[in-house]
Amino acid sequence: FTSIDLPVPTSINLIRQKAGYLATRLHLAEPLKAVLGVRYDEYETRTRSFNATGAVTGATGYRNDGVWTPYAGLLLDIAPQWTVY
Repeated sequence: FTSIDLPVPTSINLIRQKAGYLATRLHLAEPLKAVLGVRYDEYETRTRSFNATGAVTGATGYRNDGVWTPYAGLLLDIAPQWTVY
């Protein structure tokens, strides 16, 4: 077999993300509606840095263990094809 010398990477990055949301639209009174919802996020990033010989020279990272972001809005139908948020 022939050996192949591959270059050593300068860094390796890992990113993981999960998200989901729930939303509902409520008909308050014609032509007014409300939108209510919540979004859930998890996020993680990790980076390992290497020197020319492949030894790890540093590691960094960030993680949130879950963030809930609520939102709300009003919708007003001003014409059959137009809605103001």
